[in-house]
Formats: sequence, C-alpha cells, structure tokens
Amino acid sequence: ATTGTILVFVVGSLLMAFYANLPFIVGPSIGGSVLVGVTLAGSEGIGWQTGLGIACWSGILFFLLTRFGLREVVTRSGPQSIKLGLPASVGLFVAVLGFRNAGLVLANAKANALMIGDFLAPGALVALCGLFLAIALQARKVPG
Repeated sequence: ATTGTILVFVVGSLLMAFYANLPFIVGPSIGGSVLVGVTLAGSEGIGWQTGLGIACWSGILFFLLTRFGLREVVTRSGPQSIKLGLPASVGLFVAVLGFRNAGLVLANAKANALMIGDFLAPGALVALCGLFLAIALQARKVPG
C-alpha cells in the first residue's frame, strides 16, 4: 500500500509537471487514506475492507464531480471562512498525527486531551531535527 501510494504521487506529479506544465504535487485520496487508516480503522473499529470501500467510493465520487464540472460549483458555493479554515485544519490534523507518531505529543484517553511527550526519545529527536531543518531552509528561502 505504501509503495502504491508513493508511485501514484510520483506518476501524478510527473504528469502534472510535464504534461500540464503546472508546479503541483499530486496526492490523490491521501486525506481519505488518513481518515480511514487513523480515524475509522484505528479508533472506531471499522474493518480495513470497509475502510478501503469508503476510500474507493469517495475517489469515484470526486472523479465524477470533477469530470462533470460540479466540483468547481461546489467549491465556489462554500463560504469564504470555510475555504480559508479547511486547509489550515487539515494541516493541523496532519501535524498532530506526525507529532503523535514521533512521540512529541501523547493522547490521554481519560482526560480526552493531548499531553507533551518525551522530547529526548530517539524518534522525537529525529522529528525535532527535521522540523528545525525545514524551518531553517524555509527561512533561507531554499526552494523545494
């Protein structure tokens, strides 16, 4: 599954670059995969077969909406506050998942809250080094 996802990223991004001549990275259904893999399958107890079916049908629905031009209508009809808040909320969700996987953030089920993890654990140190490197490269305006 991981190899297939990476291959779709690579092929889609190369097609976007060389066929459409647009500087976009293409990652179809990644949000759906995270939703299925983390939320539904992990915490709700839904089987992976059902989760993959949901991801498949959502991909078909988005394809049909795009093919018939309805996706742009749906996008334009949404309020501006949702258009601005949705990407930020998805980014924050992915960041919290990454921090949790690195051990920087721990989930406390009893208090239904997040706690700070052990920043000296090996996974946390690697994540922090990568984060600081990304921030430094961004500050120096290094492309890519």
